Amino acid sequence: KLFGGIIPMLTLTITNKLETQQLTHKSGPLELGRGPARPGTARVVVRDAFVSRDHIRVEERPGRKVRVSNLSAKAPVTVDGHAVLNPGLDADYLLPVRLAVGETVVDVDSGDAEPVSVNA
Repeated sequence: KLFGGIIPMLTLTITNKLETQQLTHKSGPLELGRGPARPGTARVVVRDAFVSRDHIRVEERPGRKVRVSNLSAKAPVTVDGHAVLNPGLDADYLLPVRLAVGETVVDVDSGDAEPVSVNA
């Protein structure tokens, strides 16, 4: 899908005591958790004992937003250092957004380097 003439993509930086991962995700939902990848779902495996097997799903939305779903049964996700997304809930956030779970911080931004300029 195209949003405003640009190909949507997300860039993620995932940081904890054990590792730093950087990736660009082209399209569709992306899940983060300790559990292994499953067929049909893009997945980032996070090495953090406080992260659930299936913990976060992010999916790009129109208007520089991302939908964040908390897949965990018991652990909340902290958003931008203050908001809390409780287990089983989802919400849309404006990019860039910082998610924190356990000892892991996930920075999510849009992958487009420059907004498309529109000539008047």
